[in-house]
Amino acid sequence: MNRLRATVGAAPLRRSDAVEAFSTEASRVDGTSHTLHKYFLDTSGGGGLSAAENEIPWWTLSQWGTVHAVISKGLALEWAEGPGGSHYDNMTGAYTEAACGITVVNGEVTVTQDLR
Repeated sequence: MNRLRATVGAAPLRRSDAVEAFSTEASRVDGTSHTLHKYFLDTSGGGGLSAAENEIPWWTLSQWGTVHAVISKGLALEWAEGPGGSHYDNMTGAYTEAACGITVVNGEVTVTQDLR
């Protein structure tokens, strides 16, 4: 995200251990339940720990090959929304911290990106 943010002059995000723990659990819950943003909504963003969340939900390894490929393509699609797109706006927002959660369940990859 920081490389993409830099292309529009947005400040880099710092990694947060607390947000990472939240995002990891969010990817696990959402990946298992097949419900977008379930953990984020059920916990009100971890009680405010996460202010925004993007998600790459249950993409199959059989189609994309690697977790890295899922992340690269998913971020590219989110970024391609451009200004006014919710994923893009989250990625370029006035946040200072971010983390990513990754879960693989039955060959499906779910990635959450949480920001605060």
